[in-house]
Amino acid sequence: MGPTRQRSVAIAAVLVLLLASCASDGATAPAPAPAGSSIVRSTHVYGTSSDGHDLVLDVVRTRGGSTKRPVMVLVHGGGFQKGSRTEYRREAGYLARRGWVVVPVDYELRGGDIDHDRAAAVAALHVAVGDVSDAIAWLRRHVQDFDGDPDQIVAFGESAGGTTATALAYEGSPASQVVAAVSASGRTDPYFYPEFDRGDAPMLFVSWRSDPADDVELSRRNCAAARRVGIRCENEVLEGDQHGLDLVAHHDIVERFFAAAGVAPGER
Repeated sequence: MGPTRQRSVAIAAVLVLLLASCASDGATAPAPAPAGSSIVRSTHVYGTSSDGHDLVLDVVRTRGGSTKRPVMVLVHGGGFQKGSRTEYRREAGYLARRGWVVVPVDYELRGGDIDHDRAAAVAALHVAVGDVSDAIAWLRRHVQDFDGDPDQIVAFGESAGGTTATALAYEGSPASQVVAAVSASGRTDPYFYPEFDRGDAPMLFVSWRSDPADDVELSRRNCAAARRVGIRCENEVLEGDQHGLDLVAHHDIVERFFAAAGVAPGER
């Protein structure tokens, strides 16, 4: 074997080792969209706010592939006073390529001192839950038109959106209740969720250990109370002081929980 051939073989061996190292470092590469597919986004009115404005949601999916995909509703945070479904544009596209129909939702925002006024906070939560429930009811009627499965709807929310997702799991009506829900940095104060029923949906609370706006121990007590009546509830505590959860960087946490609840994309 000549020198040039030996160098080529050596370089190839190094590349193989590097690829193997990358594959074993715990990172998960995005699953490719089906051949020839592309991201399709559409915006739809699902209801009306108390002041007469349209309430809208986006439906994000890939073109082609499975025609009965699980549906993930994304509920933004912002203390019930700010925020928008458009914050999830990057993450919605990423999850769609992993086989989901992704639905970021807007809901009516409220004023008042949400942080210090318990009554205002509870009222704002009830408005958000009512709006997102209407969005889920809309999805049950229409999501098959977008290759989604109306019986496989889950919810993910951050901060105030996480509090809303929790309420959907614990208080949703038969038309609006989700199969499972994940709350990232959502509030778990007992006055938000006065009681649990055995038929409530499975719930995952994701917290950052040093997040000053999230009470990790309260989340654990909330989960323990749910488990005592037979509800599946888990806590995931991450190291750091972040608030919320990047669904690209941490999709594995969310998808693993939903898969355990029986909701996961099929072939992608």
